[in-house]
Amino acid sequence: MKLPLPFDTEAEPFLQCMRCGREIPAAPPIGDYPQCEQKSDEHCLPQVIYKHLTADRVTQNTNRGSHESSNSLATPLLAPTHLRNRVGIHQLWLKNETVLPTGSWKDRVNHVHVTLATKWKYPTVAAISTGNHGISLAAHARRSSLHCRVLIHRDCPAFTRQLIEYFGAEVMPYDDAPYPQLRELMQQDNVYPAASLPFISGGKDNPIGIGNPFGTEGYKSIAVEIARQLKLNSQTWIVVPAGIGDGVFGIDKGFRELADAGLIDHRPRIVAVQGEGCASLVDAWQHGKQQIQPAANPHGMALSIREPQSGEHALRALRDSNGQAIAVSDEQIIEAMAMLADEGLLIEPASAATVAAVHAMRQPNHTDPIPADAQVVCILSGSGMKWAGADWFKHF
Repeated sequence: MKLPLPFDTEAEPFLQCMRCGREIPAAPPIGDYPQCEQKSDEHCLPQVIYKHLTADRVTQNTNRGSHESSNSLATPLLAPTHLRNRVGIHQLWLKNETVLPTGSWKDRVNHVHVTLATKWKYPTVAAISTGNHGISLAAHARRSSLHCRVLIHRDCPAFTRQLIEYFGAEVMPYDDAPYPQLRELMQQDNVYPAASLPFISGGKDNPIGIGNPFGTEGYKSIAVEIARQLKLNSQTWIVVPAGIGDGVFGIDKGFRELADAGLIDHRPRIVAVQGEGCASLVDAWQHGKQQIQPAANPHGMALSIREPQSGEHALRALRDSNGQAIAVSDEQIIEAMAMLADEGLLIEPASAATVAAVHAMRQPNHTDPIPADAQVVCILSGSGMKWAGADWFKHF
């Protein structure tokens, strides 16, 4: 059971704006979206649609072994004995993305990005990263003999830069407007932007920006694997760390496509987790907003999800799946990391935030608590091994 990806030409992929329905070819150039016909002051918010998405089509994908190189990306579900007892959920599972080639779920995304860059004959790929994305893109680019440039956050530990450079990528620190900075790189050379789905700019003062709808399709494989590993029911919850929100959207889209193809009877509820100091998605969801406002002062230890603003696509996924959004404090994340250490796992703060969220959602004062008989999967999106030298180690 596999879902089509953007390079599956037989599925006839195309792009369609989630707001106005405008159709866009799934082809270069990458990075620009047309103006939305519903919101004329904004760019389209496209997702990849496949003309041929049926149970027969998904079965044919499996039988002929398409996308063979992605088979190695499957990750296990762990049964955390101590953690189950601690939070009171017997069917609590940890989706261990840290066993992927570069230790994070970004390998799923960059499998798609680099495959498309190669197909469309881009000699160079580039990205903005807080760590995991840059390391993964550099590795996949090296494997495919592509040049790679990575703009990294100034708070990334030195070890992150060393890992990116190990794979031969060029590393540059980014300034306060990284998306216009990435656009400048694209103008200098024929560069494929391994960017997030929503069109993100430098703000009103610098409207130059970029978006890429293709990479988020890689997260759909998480949904496929969970559907294989568990019997989904009406009380299945998937708890996902959220920065811009591509993971939230991609995982939900995977379950949506499986349901549309008639391969699952129940779509899980998606829970998006952010740090309290950078929770634009949580704010929009809790207050019923249609627009997501940037966080005024992004801060917090979970750098991998410390994005100033989440995308509307993630908010749509939460509402479509009857999901939730919750913010957790650094103190709750540290406590969750200690719980994971009791399971023998070294997990980065953004991933541990999912466990902190489950613990918080088990409290009786939570608005919509997770029941004890629920089936819950926490996505452990990245390893703590890559954060050598990070300040948060002092807490342990």
